[in-house]
Amino acid sequence: NSYFQKALCHSVKEEHGAAENAFQAALRLDPEHVESLTGLAGLLSQPPASLEMNHSQAGVAMGVELDGSHEDMLALERLNRAHSVFQRALKIVPTFVPALCGNG
Repeated sequence: NSYFQKALCHSVKEEHGAAENAFQAALRLDPEHVESLTGLAGLLSQPPASLEMNHSQAGVAMGVELDGSHEDMLALERLNRAHSVFQRALKIVPTFVPALCGNG
């Protein structure tokens, strides 16, 4: 599926937001596409370096200082989502090696 291919290209270029959007678009077309599920989960399990900056900028825009605990909570949320997506991929194809490896 072309969205999956776009997601891979964005991932290689470290364009994490665009990659995440493309993986999600691929999954809207085929919710059981294990490669897209695994790609999305892998992306979620390794937060981009820009994640912290984006949340800090958002905090400044809202007039709020974000502390480490908030950022830790956001990272944990992403890891929990990643785990759920890996689990979803493994329910579809229990022997899919990238999902097995990513799920730990």
